[in-house]
Amino acid sequence: MADLIELTGGPITTSGGWQALDEVVDVSGYDVFDFEVGVLGITGSPTTAELIIYTSMYKKKEASSSSPLPWTDVRTRTLTAPDYDTFTIPDASTPVLRFIRYYINLAGGTNPTVTLQIAILARRKSI
Repeated sequence: MADLIELTGGPITTSGGWQALDEVVDVSGYDVFDFEVGVLGITGSPTTAELIIYTSMYKKKEASSSSPLPWTDVRTRTLTAPDYDTFTIPDASTPVLRFIRYYINLAGGTNPTVTLQIAILARRKSI
């Protein structure tokens, strides 16, 4: 069985940063995650954005902007606009813990924003 999880809750426009803790998703009931990322636009400079997917056993605030602990990154994607990207987590080297959270990096440039939507088809492995 699979469930659709709207990680962003629909299209959002952001100047980057962490997904809010109250929006973090508990994925402990699932084993495989098919991500779909739709990038509708990037304004300002730079013209690319970096999407980093993190996982953790704890729903806690990151230590600092330079130290994401207790969050561990499991996938990094470079985004351009307009674009549609798909990827699957986990693979052999990227286990997923209890929570999934995203970080959008728009470092440098002049007033950059990105408009995107992130959805996950979360599946349980058959036994």
